[in-house]
Amino acid sequence: MQMKCVCKSWNTLISEPFFVKMHLKEYNTVKMHLNYQVMKRSARNPNLALPIRKRQKYTTPWFCGVVPIPYQYLIYSRINQSPLLGYHPRSGFLIGSYNGLLHFREPQSTRLYPNGVKIRKTYFRISNPATRKFTFGYDDSTDTHKVVAFRPGGLEVKVFNLGDNIRRDIQSLPVIPYFEINEGVYFSGSIHWLALYNYSHSLYEWAGITIDQFAIIISLNLSTETYNKLLLPRGFNEVTREVPILRVLNNHLCFSHEFKGTHLIIWQMTKYGVEESWNQLLKISHQNLPSIHPHPYWVPLYFSETCDYILIFANKLEDQAILYIWRNNAVERTKIKLKKSMWLYARDYVESLVWYR
Repeated sequence: MQMKCVCKSWNTLISEPFFVKMHLKEYNTVKMHLNYQVMKRSARNPNLALPIRKRQKYTTPWFCGVVPIPYQYLIYSRINQSPLLGYHPRSGFLIGSYNGLLHFREPQSTRLYPNGVKIRKTYFRISNPATRKFTFGYDDSTDTHKVVAFRPGGLEVKVFNLGDNIRRDIQSLPVIPYFEINEGVYFSGSIHWLALYNYSHSLYEWAGITIDQFAIIISLNLSTETYNKLLLPRGFNEVTREVPILRVLNNHLCFSHEFKGTHLIIWQMTKYGVEESWNQLLKISHQNLPSIHPHPYWVPLYFSETCDYILIFANKLEDQAILYIWRNNAVERTKIKLKKSMWLYARDYVESLVWYR
């Protein structure tokens, strides 16, 4: 993965679909070891794709590139910068990652034609930092990746199939999702969004929301291209100031939210699709999570049940990730500190040979 050129026979081998699938399958079946020496020898341990913003101000959502960082390096690093870090330039907004592919949405462009008609276009790019090639969910029934796009309001939904380059309309979203931080979470063959009943905005404005509106996860099955609904945990019974978060942690769909302004609660769906299986995984006091802001906003990025039960958190006002060691209730900042980094928008990433021609 680190070589710039290889012989033709080797290139043919690693480009074969069977080899690519076996390479990816090997990663998915090998148990990850929380050992720094093992991590250094393995090129396929899970990574975090950390976006780097164009300007210093955090309000700018557009990125100029990503830096893949191994999760284990975040946990075990004792220096300020990893020798394994590699900058991957790509402008746009990082909205998804799967099978080693990163999906970027570029800024919308407007073109004015001589007849006075304005056409707005949005472009996307799919990139594999490991192979440096450019061309989001995954339909395992047809072995293809798909891009799902919808306008604010959810009345017009399109699916673009990367396998046959065909774009088509599908049924409108039954409930309007909001996508501030939550751009859609892929898990178990479906894309998931948090959604509100009878709510006309795509951004979260807590003062105008009631708890009765806040009761659903909407999912799109990429194989059947049909929608399903999942209820949130019954213990979630108040409208929070900060937007709740949907995330995949330790291969489970998880839901996190603030509780009475004093705690962070993380729920785990132990059996996917079974609403009664929501289990309160963690309840962490804000006193144990350092913050310079009166209303802290913590987003879980990674959770390991081995060793000391370590969680990695991001905060929109921090330029470093936070390690929370659950076993002894200890907190420390990671040693990796990068200028203009946007930890809040980081995505899971694993190196692969997957590529679409």
